[in-house]
Amino acid sequence: HLRRDWLETLLVVLLVAQLILLFLPGARKVAESLRAQSLAKIYLVVVQVYILFQGLVRASDSIGRSGVRPPIVILASFFFLILAGTLLLMMPRSSADPGKPIRPLDAFFTSTSATCVTGLSVLDTGKDFSETGQWMILGLIQIGGLGLVTFSAFFVLLARGGLGIRQSMMLGEASSFNLIGQLGRFLVYVVVITGVVEIVGAVLLYDGWQEPGMGTYERVRWSLFHSVSAFCNAGFGLKSNSLMDY
Repeated sequence: HLRRDWLETLLVVLLVAQLILLFLPGARKVAESLRAQSLAKIYLVVVQVYILFQGLVRASDSIGRSGVRPPIVILASFFFLILAGTLLLMMPRSSADPGKPIRPLDAFFTSTSATCVTGLSVLDTGKDFSETGQWMILGLIQIGGLGLVTFSAFFVLLARGGLGIRQSMMLGEASSFNLIGQLGRFLVYVVVITGVVEIVGAVLLYDGWQEPGMGTYERVRWSLFHSVSAFCNAGFGLKSNSLMDY
């Protein structure tokens, strides 16, 4: 049961940990040291990932039954991702100045550039976007770099332990990988290697930042952002002059 429903189990464990830290006598100091507020944010992020996970699995099933040709699905997935990114970047919370949300055309350009990893930008990522907006751009870079079809197929593989014929055809078309019987192993290999390389890159970048007043969290965030951006060949940076100072 735990192996099959590992994501739901993780949600329950995080919720129980929160409750213990908040209400158990004597746990307040531990909660303060672990920043219980941050734990709550992590829990909300995991819940949102879980909702996305379920949505992608169901969407993949629906597409598999619809008979739509794989190339059309790949094209539509990029269109959907760009549109979703545009709407997210237009939210006031995504702008460095909530009173001046990002203009629709600028949000559309940024979303398209991040999803298609072109490296072009009409705004200063580090100044014009808030931290929330920068995380959204990072998500678009990561999903666009690997492809929404790859992500949805990976979630289906996690949920079911195998890919259907239609899902295998779409993934094979998206990745130009012809050995259908080995697609599951290939998919896991791609996602795991991507994650490992990006984490190693972030670790190597951690001590390289020389920005005044930069704390541990900012170092981690900058390291992760630039590692993912570099690995996906996206060209986005958090400084106005990118990495020229380094």
